[in-house]
Amino acid sequence: MAVEEIAKQVADWHAEHNGLLCVGISGSQGSGKTTLTRALAKELSDQYGLSVVQFSLDDLYKTKAQRQKMAQDVHPLFATRTLPGTHDLTLAENVFKSLKEGNRTAIPYFDKAIDDRTSEETWDVVETQPDIVLFEGWCVGAKAVADEALKIPVNAFEATYDSDAVWRAAINIYLKDDYPALWAVLDKMIFIQIPSFESVFQWRKQQEIETFAGHEDKAMSDEDIRKFIGQAERVTVHNLQELPQSADIVVTIDDDHAVINLSIQ
Repeated sequence: MAVEEIAKQVADWHAEHNGLLCVGISGSQGSGKTTLTRALAKELSDQYGLSVVQFSLDDLYKTKAQRQKMAQDVHPLFATRTLPGTHDLTLAENVFKSLKEGNRTAIPYFDKAIDDRTSEETWDVVETQPDIVLFEGWCVGAKAVADEALKIPVNAFEATYDSDAVWRAAINIYLKDDYPALWAVLDKMIFIQIPSFESVFQWRKQQEIETFAGHEDKAMSDEDIRKFIGQAERVTVHNLQELPQSADIVVTIDDDHAVINLSIQ
């Protein structure tokens, strides 16, 4: 039911909007944002006859070479894709500008198997301006925290790998200075509100259990999982505090991914 209600609202937004409607879909790792985006695109196409382009913030990661340079120039942790600062915002700006102008537009693709962006000839091409763009990502819409909050590590990951707070301070500067221009491109925002950050751990743990059933020795330990998701905890928790107040639609889910509330602002 939630998808149908959200699709109706998005279709109404489009009817009132002049030109391309860009909708951000934000939610933590494991929250189901990709599933929601795909279902919403299908519903908008099938029921409303709208042309929809969907792509992810993940496809805008900087190349491996660019991140390795960041690792040398800013902090070693920037070699790993995920956090704000590891996205190519110039590429993002060019893609959205081209779509809004109705030009033939290639949509970037980042291959996580090789940890790098693929060559442009492999990208999907949008020939004409679509009606709607659905842009999803775990930190879409994220805002900077107060500088004072950076002094104390939020978890063992930050305490161990960013003891001098250089990495998280750099992320905060990117969020303060660079990312607002990208978020401003989005006309509307949908936020998936999860019970707590602990849900991310439980979902990742369940994924490991299902993926490595019968081969449990290959699955990540609880400690490995917490390390894996720990780098995103500060931004995720801040999103849970801030985005429900500013998003146009808030989808509240429980630990089983069931929708328990749908708020349309």
